[in-house]
Amino acid sequence: MAAEDPLAALRSAKLHGVAVQPLGTKILGGQRVWGYSVTPTKASLIATGLELWREMGLTPSEVAAAKATIEAGAQVTEREWFDSSGLVREIRAALELPGVSMQMQMHFVSYGAPVHIAAPPSWDVAPFSSYLSALRSSAF
Repeated sequence: MAAEDPLAALRSAKLHGVAVQPLGTKILGGQRVWGYSVTPTKASLIATGLELWREMGLTPSEVAAAKATIEAGAQVTEREWFDSSGLVREIRAALELPGVSMQMQMHFVSYGAPVHIAAPPSWDVAPFSSYLSALRSSAF
């Protein structure tokens, strides 16, 4: 899998109608970073969703319900911050759906450092199929 240039992805998104606005600079972890606010259109959310929903194995009626939810008022805003090398350093995302709100914040540090990952204990994990079953039975 080839690595994608995140700044090129922002330029491409802007060409496809996604609102991309510069936020200026700030210091993050001792480094100057450049930020952008990214607000996808409903059409781009649906296009991205269709690919994801296909991978998830959603039924046509579940896909229709998900599309209707987005069309009813979904709003997504991301604030993405990059260092001078073009590496992503922070992403903050907010998702607003009718009756549901979610916020997420990710920090990216120590690029190139060795990574050590330990599997979580078995009591703290569930198969993805369980998540999909719960999703299918929710008020989607």
